[in-house]
Amino acid sequence: RVCCPVAVFPKTLLFLIFVKKKNFFFLIFFFYLKFFSVFSFSKKVFSFSRDDVVKLTLEIKGQEPLAVERMVIPKGEEEKYPWAWRMLRPVATYADKGRVEDFLRDLESLEKHRDLKSEDLTSFGLDAPEVHAAVELRGGKSITLDLGADAPVGAFVYARTGEGAPFLVDKSAKTSFLKKPFDLRDRRAAVFEAFRVQRVEITRPKENLTLIKDGDA
Repeated sequence: RVCCPVAVFPKTLLFLIFVKKKNFFFLIFFFYLKFFSVFSFSKKVFSFSRDDVVKLTLEIKGQEPLAVERMVIPKGEEEKYPWAWRMLRPVATYADKGRVEDFLRDLESLEKHRDLKSEDLTSFGLDAPEVHAAVELRGGKSITLDLGADAPVGAFVYARTGEGAPFLVDKSAKTSFLKKPFDLRDRRAAVFEAFRVQRVEITRPKENLTLIKDGDA
């Protein structure tokens, strides 16, 4: 009789135990990040809440810096300001709340796949990163992320936070963070605060229509 219980510790360890009659044979395979890049620890790069972000600056090689900041909205009046974010650079306009928060969600959930011992930033493309993201948090704290060249093996890209050592992240992160201003700006043809509107005039071929706000309704 052979019994083969299998327990897999997520992404780090494969443990097989073979039992045959009265003899016990233990075969242990440790697929550990240090030895095999295929199996690795995946842990979050950052520990922050996107709700605490007050400003995001994004610098991408070959294009103008992009910056957005959270608007200061009076408590209880959130519905009056559905966009919640404004773009500061390269143009001053409103930002698309959903797209900005999607970006921050990807940053918040970014996982590290492997630490690298070498600090040769040039060989990793981190001396002049393709993507540099800087996030300012409530309380004066800030975090940064640099994304450099693609790794030659596997679907990974070299990354670094602050002055720390390089590490690997999933290549899809670079795709998610390569944003142009148009990707994050508000795309509506007309941007205004609806609650401030007092009068609307509609001009039509046969007749005009005027709507006037009655009080605070």
